Formats: sequence, C-alpha cells, structure tokens
Amino acid sequence: DDCRNLIKLSGIKIIDFCEGQALITAKIIKQTKQYGLSLGDRGCIALAMFKNCPILTCDKIWQKVALNVEYIMAR
Repeated sequence: DDCRNLIKLSGIKIIDFCEGQALITAKIIKQTKQYGLSLGDRGCIALAMFKNCPILTCDKIWQKVALNVEYIMAR
C-alpha cells in the first residue's frame, strides 16, 4: 500500500502492457538487435510507438535505432 500511495503521489502513470505493445515489441527485434537492446528496452520503445508519444531516456544508444519515434535525452 505504501508503494502504491507513493506512486500515486508522484504523478507517475502505470500503463498495462497490452497485446498491441507486445506485437510492436516483437516487430522491432530486427532493428534493435544490433544495439543490444533488451526486451524491457524494446517494450519501452513499443509503448512510445503505440501511444505515439516521445521517449524520455538516458540510454544514448536508443537514438541510433531507426524507428518512427522521438527520443528525448534526459542527460
């Protein structure tokens, strides 16, 4: 309960991983494999593609992946 309350207070939105995101995650394996992106990395990118929104990341390698998504570097 404490963890849920903390997340709620922080304004962080938790989004369920759906079938559409899973399909995108699978489809981008070829484009991301050479950069060593993990399943979690691909899932984050898939969410941005699915929601048509930019990605905030500290992983500079993501910018090298040629996908239809906007990367915003946090540092």
